[in-house]
This record gives sequence, C-alpha cells and structure tokens, in this order.
Amino acid sequence: MRVVGVDIGSVKTPSRFAWAVVDSEECAVLSYGDDPEGAVQALAQSLAEDGRAVLAVEAPMAVPVPDPTNDE
Repeated sequence: MRVVGVDIGSVKTPSRFAWAVVDSEECAVLSYGDDPEGAVQALAQSLAEDGRAVLAVEAPMAVPVPDPTNDE
C-alpha cells in the first residue's frame, strides 16, 4: 500500500507545503514535492494502480488570533 503524506505548512510564497509518497511494505520514498497539484496527482496515480491508498495530512488545526477588544 502507498501512503501519500502531506504537510500543509503554508501555500504562501515561499511555499511551506510538502508531500511525499511512501511504499509501506518497502519503507521507501517513491516521490516527493512541494506543490499541491503534485500531491493530488500522486494520490490519483496510487489509487489508479492499486485501487487504494492512504492520505495522511498534517495541518495546523488552530491559528491564534488576538482579541480585538483587549487593548493590552
């Protein structure tokens, strides 16, 4: 089975987006990149070849926002 891992750090310039495809049986990195479209293509290719794949996503779940009513 192939695992497509995606790290969504930021898509702003400079990009902090990264992805990699790993063969889970061989523990080998098959491909990697820093563009979102490449990650989608890698996932689609894995699904087309084997009919199954794992998509692992790492992304910030919260963004700190200052309280606009706090003047301190």
